[in-house]
Amino acid sequence: MRAPKLTINVGAVTFHGRGADLPEDGGFLIDQSGFTGWDDGVDVRRDETARPEGHGSFDAIGRLGPRTVALAGTAQAPSPEELDALKHRLTGLLADGDDARIQVKRDGETLWGRCRLAARTRFTVRGASGARFADWQLQLWMPDPRKYGATETFEQRPASHRGNFPARPLHRIQGLLPNGYTIFGPTGEYTVIRALDAGHEHTIDMRDGFLRVDGVVDLGGVRRGDVWTVRPGDQVEFTATDLAVLKTEVTDTYI
Repeated sequence: MRAPKLTINVGAVTFHGRGADLPEDGGFLIDQSGFTGWDDGVDVRRDETARPEGHGSFDAIGRLGPRTVALAGTAQAPSPEELDALKHRLTGLLADGDDARIQVKRDGETLWGRCRLAARTRFTVRGASGARFADWQLQLWMPDPRKYGATETFEQRPASHRGNFPARPLHRIQGLLPNGYTIFGPTGEYTVIRALDAGHEHTIDMRDGFLRVDGVVDLGGVRRGDVWTVRPGDQVEFTATDLAVLKTEVTDTYI
């Protein structure tokens, strides 16, 4: 069985699967078993209350915890000086506490998420002075455990996605709508009382439920604000009143 082609980008640093051709100044190769946590599920948390004088617990919704991804492999460079440059590049990655995009390309599929540094980065040079190889380890923490793929826009046709987890759509509305409008979704409706002028755009992001007018949050423009998802495998019809031009963006969402 052939090994899957693998390339991982974390911020500005690229990690290559075994068998890849490295740049002339060297790079990072991932061990055969050096990429873990990305394909697994994640832990589930819930507030559990035992039934007094009874069996089991009261029912409670479970929520997913964060995801931890670990990378390990070998650094190769044509000279000790360039190996030092690789060391500095790796140990400086996410060291300021900021987050970055992690993107995994494997066998034609590209998925991404956001991550921060989870633990101390390790870089161990092999041998004495003049070495051109080192072993490295990197651990990443994804507060949102979901992985995202391509985004598709739907207009006047049912919305869907290729993922395995409910996706939260983004609605874009245009038109001349002085009295506002209502969007009807699978589990409710979203009624906007803010007028929409020609040449402007309203967006409604189901990740936070906010109405935005030309990108600026409008807290007073919504009378009813239900939120919904596009579940994997579903074909969801979204409609709007008063001749609103409605476009819906859905991103492939995985867990």
